[in-house]
Amino acid sequence: MRSNGLPRYQFTARNVKSGMLYIAFARRHDCINAANFLALLAEHLREHNIDLNTVSIQTDNGSEFIGNWRMKGRSLFTHMSEKVFGMKHYRIPHNSPTYNSDVETTHLRIEKDFCKLEDLNSPDGLSIKVLTCLLYFNLLRRNKMKFNKTSFEMVTEEYPEIKKTIAQFPTIVLDDIGLYYMKYIKRSDPVYDVPEQTNRNFR
Repeated sequence: MRSNGLPRYQFTARNVKSGMLYIAFARRHDCINAANFLALLAEHLREHNIDLNTVSIQTDNGSEFIGNWRMKGRSLFTHMSEKVFGMKHYRIPHNSPTYNSDVETTHLRIEKDFCKLEDLNSPDGLSIKVLTCLLYFNLLRRNKMKFNKTSFEMVTEEYPEIKKTIAQFPTIVLDDIGLYYMKYIKRSDPVYDVPEQTNRNFR
């Protein structure tokens, strides 16, 4: 991983009902990359006409999501979830990883069925191979726990007109898009525990 310059961390979002999976990577496990991931996810859902007011985000209690426990007010992630995008942000109880069992299950499957099988020689190669894996996972793989349907088939039951591009998410390294989330932050908004970072454009 280190010799090939691969990112150390993975940000994962999974829809509990359908099993639809989204992944991005990061070199740092911090609030900036969490906010970037959230911004990309919100954009993706909104582009597919999903009302963000109906969306709930559940996370663990990592500092990238809840900030410094001593601070007053909302963390950056919670502020963006609820005040910027109109979603609800729920945190699981402390020391209760089974509350995120859907995500944890995919981590085990990705490690077994992807990381141990593929040669990953560069960040670009990682992104391309993971995108291919996600398209298979979301569009073609049938889940016995969900009536032997694909994730996309489950989504179309609620959104019959939705495009297949709902299954395609940018499997990028979040550090490489700088302060992308800032396009949604007003100058008057309180922002907590955000370290300085050089901004780079995302194309």
